[in-house]
Amino acid sequence: MKHVAIMQFISHSEIPYESIKKEDGKTVFGHKTRGKKNKQIINANYDLVYECRWVLDTDYYFGAKLVTNMKRDANDLKKGHLNYHVVAPKLYENKTFAFGDQVMAIDKALHIAWFKLQNVIARAKPKGILIEANSMNDVTVGGQKIPFKDNLAMYAFSGNLMYRKVDDDGEVSADIPIRELDNGIKDEADRYFGIIQQEMQLLRDITGFNEITDGSTPNARMLKSVGQMAQQSTNNAINYLMTAEQKVTEKLCRSLMMRIQDAAEDGTIMGYQKALGSNSMEFFKLSKDVSFRNLGVYFNNHPDMYEKELMVQRLETALQSGQITLSDVIWIEGMTNLYQQKLYLDSRIKKNEERKAMLERQNMEVNAQSQQQSLQMNQQAEQQKIQMEHQSKMEQINAQGQWKMQIEQLKMQGLNIQEQEKSRARAYQTDKNADAKIVSTEISANKNQS
Repeated sequence: MKHVAIMQFISHSEIPYESIKKEDGKTVFGHKTRGKKNKQIINANYDLVYECRWVLDTDYYFGAKLVTNMKRDANDLKKGHLNYHVVAPKLYENKTFAFGDQVMAIDKALHIAWFKLQNVIARAKPKGILIEANSMNDVTVGGQKIPFKDNLAMYAFSGNLMYRKVDDDGEVSADIPIRELDNGIKDEADRYFGIIQQEMQLLRDITGFNEITDGSTPNARMLKSVGQMAQQSTNNAINYLMTAEQKVTEKLCRSLMMRIQDAAEDGTIMGYQKALGSNSMEFFKLSKDVSFRNLGVYFNNHPDMYEKELMVQRLETALQSGQITLSDVIWIEGMTNLYQQKLYLDSRIKKNEERKAMLERQNMEVNAQSQQQSLQMNQQAEQQKIQMEHQSKMEQINAQGQWKMQIEQLKMQGLNIQEQEKSRARAYQTDKNADAKIVSTEISANKNQS
């Protein structure tokens, strides 16, 4: 029974078309027609996709035909695409190297060493002891002789042994009465086990896996950063596999997009409604010319543990510095797309910074207004103080003037009183002098009469 494989391949074909220059100066392109007036024949090289059935391990094929509805990009209609997508990540001189071929020899050596180790374990003898019987004969303790059989049983039960260190000639013997015998498994088993470990390490070196990523049990005391480095090392080693998977997926998505564009032009786009959703259907319903547009397909890889922890550290730093709030952190943690988390975090930081700047401007305006009001109040207080001082001085001056006027008045009153007293004293003295003259005249008159 033979197996049949469906094969596709790309061939090149030159398709002639003509360039006609009209009387108005415009140039029109079209398929080649008869006649040679005002035309130029141009040959264009187009990719054509063919398909056939190949009987494996034979030179026979059948059903060769040109593939209908070939996939072509809107920006490069000359280039055709196969219906099957294959990526060769490790291609050297147009040849690929199977990963299994690199590890097949190591795998065989690993199995051989494993079988030999099992053979050594199966042939292993029980562990025994070597007994020097003369040292254990005629052993006497406390005047009582201990039989060889009882002494050996005591050694087997308790591990204690009594023996004679002096031989029959009275000389000290250096022999040990019992020695343990190896069963012959240790050296040979260690050698095969070392070979197994060496082959496993070679497998890890080739594949890029280590004890963190190959499913084995890592050291419990291994630091977290060391584990992350080991994980990243494996990712780097198998990066070509992840790149190949991404490229195949990207090619498949671009091919599906071409088919969807063709379906939008043919009016059969509704068959994709369940797969694409109603919103996408509305987009394709806008215009049938969507088939002549280039639609981009981009992939965002899922973040690894290092990127997730780095995002957590960024959130903690932003929260502690006051760039975001706790509600922002809760909202960001609910997102599953790391790229969206970065965009939202950047947006929230910018908005919070703008809000802080606005609050600072408002605070500055409020402070300026309060300072201006305080300055006005200080000026008013200073003016009131100056007015009060002026009034106080005026009142003091008025009080001093009134006091001086009162003093002057008192002085004038005192002078008037003094003048009045003086006038009274003069009048009184005048009266007294007049009286004295009268008396003196009377006395003189009396003397003359006598």
